[in-house]
Amino acid sequence: MRSDRTSHKADRELLLGLVDALNVSKNRLGRDPCGDSNIVGRRGHVSTDGVAAYVYLACKTKRRWETAKSALGVPATQDGDTEGVLRMDNPPSESQAEILRRLLGLRKSIRPSDKQRATLARFSFRRDNSGGF
Repeated sequence: MRSDRTSHKADRELLLGLVDALNVSKNRLGRDPCGDSNIVGRRGHVSTDGVAAYVYLACKTKRRWETAKSALGVPATQDGDTEGVLRMDNPPSESQAEILRRLLGLRKSIRPSDKQRATLARFSFRRDNSGGF
């Protein structure tokens, strides 16, 4: 991976960009036991070296792994029988983002429009500490 392990800022910035490109919740962004940031899904995760993103996928069968590789169209840096790591140098396109969400087990985030935000702002609730409902 990366030679200088002192700065995690480039990793986090790249992953935040990927969170937006994949259109998933920022809650999916977390740290592993080593302290590195990752986007964690149910069937894999996305990590980075500050320059490129690496997608780890674990599939149930060899056929599913081969289908996942061909669907994404990015090179595999580690290619196993049913799992591997794919390198993504550029942000995913809309179709790649949809495929990645499905393969990684990530839910698409729904973001409100400006009109919806304005409507919600009119009904803003204030926290009342009186103890009543």
